[in-house]
Amino acid sequence: MVKTMTPSKELLSKYTVRIKEITPAVTHKQLFRRRRCYLGISIGNPMFRGDYFEVLLHWISANFDACMIVIGDYLQRFNEHIFYGRSSEDAIRQALALGDQFLMENSRCLSAMPPGQFQISRWNSYLDSPEYRNARSILDRLFLDSYEFRASLDRTSAGFISRQMKHKKAPAVDRQTAIALSTQYLLEEIAVFAVLVERGWTVEVYPGSEIPVLLDIAKGKFAHIPEFLKQRMNVELEIKKRN
Repeated sequence: MVKTMTPSKELLSKYTVRIKEITPAVTHKQLFRRRRCYLGISIGNPMFRGDYFEVLLHWISANFDACMIVIGDYLQRFNEHIFYGRSSEDAIRQALALGDQFLMENSRCLSAMPPGQFQISRWNSYLDSPEYRNARSILDRLFLDSYEFRASLDRTSAGFISRQMKHKKAPAVDRQTAIALSTQYLLEEIAVFAVLVERGWTVEVYPGSEIPVLLDIAKGKFAHIPEFLKQRMNVELEIKKRN
C-alpha cells in the first residue's frame, strides 16, 4: 500500500529553505544550541503570507523547541503615516486592523503547528514594559550623544525609503519627514528586540536581510547599547520554490 503524503509534506517538497547568513557569524552547531527563537512579522511582507509563511513555520518547528511570533502591527503605524499620509489615530487603527487580518488569514497554518511550540504576541504588548522603557531610554540617549549611531540609523532609514521608491511606493510625506519617521520606527523596533532577548528569545529568524543598523550593533560599533542586544543573533533565511 502506497502511503500518501500529507498536504504539509507535499508543500515542503516544493520549496527549499536555507540559512543564508548568521549574524554574528557562528556555526550551525553553535546556532542550534539555542533552542528558542522569535519571528518578527513585518506587516505587508509577502514572505509572511500563504505557502511561504507555512514553509517558514515548518522550518522553525523542525529546528527550534519554541518560537515567539511577534506581530509588528502597532509598529506598522509609522509606515501608514509615511506611505499613506494617515493621521496618528487613523494610522494606529489601520495598523491594528492589519494585525487582525494577518491572524485571520493565517489561522489555519498556525493552528496546524505542534501544540505549545509557538506563542503569539502583538507589538504594543511590549511597549508598556519596564524592559522596553529601559532599553528605549538607553537608545534615545545614544541617539542624542553618538553621531555614529545617528548616521547608521539615517543610512538604514534612507535606504529603506529608496528601496520602496524603486518598487513604486513613494512616500506621501516629504523625504525628510519619511526618514525621521522611519528612524523612530527603528528605535522602537530595536528596543523591542532588546526586550525579547532579555526574556530569553535570543535568536531572530527572518526571511530577509538584516538591516544595516543592526549589523553595526552586532559588529560592536556602539559601546553604550542595551546590554541584551549583545546576546542577540539574527538568522537570515532564503525560501525559494524548487524549479
